[in-house]
Amino acid sequence: MKQLCIAAATIATITPVLAQAESSTSDGLQEIVVTAERRPESIQDVPISISAFDAKTLQQADINSAKDYLQLTPNVSYAQDGQVGNNSIRISIRGVSNVSLSERAVPNSIGYYVDEFNVGTIAAGTINPNMVDVQRVEVLRGPQGTYFGRNATGGALNISTNLPDNKWFAEVSGYGGNYDSSGGYLIANAPLSDTFFLRGVVSYDASKGIVKNVNPNGTPNSGYDTTNTRLAARWLISEKFTADYSFTYMHDREGIDPDVNTGVLDLDTISIEGPDFRPIDDGLGFYPQNKKYVNHSRYEWNRNQLQGHNLRLAYDFGDVVLKSITGILTTHNSRSFDEDATSPDTIYRRNEWNAQSYGEELRLQNKTGTALDWVVGAVYAHDKVQQYNLVALGTEFTYTYPDTGETVFLAPPFPNLPVNENNGQYIDKSAGLYAEATWHATQQWAFTLGGRYSHDSIDDQVTGLVAFGTPQANLYGDSSYSDFSPRLVATFKISADQMLYGTISHGYKAGGNNLNAALPDENKPFAPEKVWNYELGYKSEWWDHKAMLNASVFYLDWHDLQAEVGYLAVPGDISSAVNLTLNAATATSKGAELEAQVRPIAPLTLGVGVGYLDAKFGSFPDAVVYGQAVDLSGRPLPQSPKWTGSATALWNQNIGNSGNSWYARVDEVYRSDSYANLEGVAAEPVGLPNFPFLMPSFWVTNIHAGFNFGTKMTLDGSVNNVFDRAYYTGTGDHFGFGGVRITPNPMTWKIQLTYRMN
Repeated sequence: MKQLCIAAATIATITPVLAQAESSTSDGLQEIVVTAERRPESIQDVPISISAFDAKTLQQADINSAKDYLQLTPNVSYAQDGQVGNNSIRISIRGVSNVSLSERAVPNSIGYYVDEFNVGTIAAGTINPNMVDVQRVEVLRGPQGTYFGRNATGGALNISTNLPDNKWFAEVSGYGGNYDSSGGYLIANAPLSDTFFLRGVVSYDASKGIVKNVNPNGTPNSGYDTTNTRLAARWLISEKFTADYSFTYMHDREGIDPDVNTGVLDLDTISIEGPDFRPIDDGLGFYPQNKKYVNHSRYEWNRNQLQGHNLRLAYDFGDVVLKSITGILTTHNSRSFDEDATSPDTIYRRNEWNAQSYGEELRLQNKTGTALDWVVGAVYAHDKVQQYNLVALGTEFTYTYPDTGETVFLAPPFPNLPVNENNGQYIDKSAGLYAEATWHATQQWAFTLGGRYSHDSIDDQVTGLVAFGTPQANLYGDSSYSDFSPRLVATFKISADQMLYGTISHGYKAGGNNLNAALPDENKPFAPEKVWNYELGYKSEWWDHKAMLNASVFYLDWHDLQAEVGYLAVPGDISSAVNLTLNAATATSKGAELEAQVRPIAPLTLGVGVGYLDAKFGSFPDAVVYGQAVDLSGRPLPQSPKWTGSATALWNQNIGNSGNSWYARVDEVYRSDSYANLEGVAAEPVGLPNFPFLMPSFWVTNIHAGFNFGTKMTLDGSVNNVFDRAYYTGTGDHFGFGGVRITPNPMTWKIQLTYRMN
């Protein structure tokens, strides 16, 4: 808490200095309206640390997926692992993430909402929705229990799409780029009557991918083709009653994982192949010398499908509004993977995962403008994930090194023998009640008190178990958890354009059940994860709204942080692979965020965002990683870079009175070194090298430019990672004869032409 007090004093000190810059000039920064507290408010009036991206920023910064906006957000990081395709990603906010391996279903740590519906539970990985026709993206840092309570311990991503309206409109766009990438989209808006409007979006993206397979027997590359569609309808049933419905469909076909080998073996591979086993490079070399080639002998694929329904009903009673949000989301992931990741056809993996998620929320809230703003609500959700998993032997069981002629034995000679096979099922029935009230005591002071009660019932089962061809007993587990998470906020308006706030909030993530045939003594529930957040913040605008400075400092205090590990329970026996969720007794995260923008002259906008983070395990003496007992007390949390930062320069220029204009934007992104997962954190203590487990720091430069031919047509161009700097953000499945795998991020470019009709 001492750090928080020092930071608050610092903010108070710099306030009068900035005030001297005020003037009455125009051409200020554009106001961003957010719905972080489930009502439209200026981002400068919301006592939450938020980064927001409006539609114009999404277009000019060429933001197409989550990683594009997350890299511009302080104290937010992401890890690419390629295991669910090119958009596979794991997200961390202030050091809070799913410390997991995506091998089993567990509750999320980050709330993920699209048009107010929680889309966090999908078949595999983290949802990464298409960004076409999106109105706004909000990244909320810190526990968001009241409004986004379902496991939003780290924060929440809140995405709003464009609603149908009463104007005829159409937009068509197409692009092309390197790696044979191409695609485009069509948007159409149709007012069928004075009260009923439709809006449709369809997009297609394709590429041959950044990684090529030199083996003619395998899938040729990491290419993809993805189709996204969304149909939305708005019905103004009466002056008081509005209905919004949307249907979303996504189909994604991908080839091999976009990963390359590093040549650094993990301990499980060493325990199977022996300490003298030499990583297989197939004559291609290892990363960073080899950034784009693999030699996989087996046909591989990654296929993802999503279908969602979202219905929002709102009735205006005059002083209060009642809203219902109903959502259904079904997803499917099918994966075939060359598990050894080298030329011998020795071990392969098959996954067929399905998820169904249903949610209903009822919310009653008053309209703003009174001394007391309040909201009450109830939530019910039912999530079901079904997983078929198979690891089997292939058809080749030896390898001869071409440089020495040495032949090594890789696996027992039993073609297509199931080494590990099982059917898993995870069900979470969740219910919650929440309420929050803000009392505007004076023109300067406001006080908020809120809370959320949550109850989760978790049922797990693993059936059809087979280990090296031998059937095993079925496993079952069930547990339930309850929690009350309060939120207290005090805000003080220094002036009309300056605000101080202090927050104490609590976050909760449900527990679950460990089920492993190879570890019967560990088949028991693991505890829920709970965290307290203490935060001080400052928001301000200066110089006649041409400058903005927002800052926050925070301290997070965890109990029973959940961390998933995977290892061989019996060293050398690949059929004894287990996935185990552990509870770290304590952990802490403290840090600060600063975001600033200034518009010194009308065409030029400069921006900077900086995050500092010190996140580490407190007491975690009994961690089990790589099958070894490891004391991780005091070690950094995964996905917790100490420094994150970005700087932006944007020039928007009108060309006389022609109606034409152009823009140019440069983004510089920095992230300091960090570990991708728990195995990375434990690598040094168990004697493994830092590379590739400790991901090096990196700078990346992205440039974007465009020309607007009036309001009808736009030509855009972008280059990401202009200087082709070698960097990676995560490590994938560690097992493999070529070592741990990483996803490279080479320079990419594209040119896009857009035409509008209205």
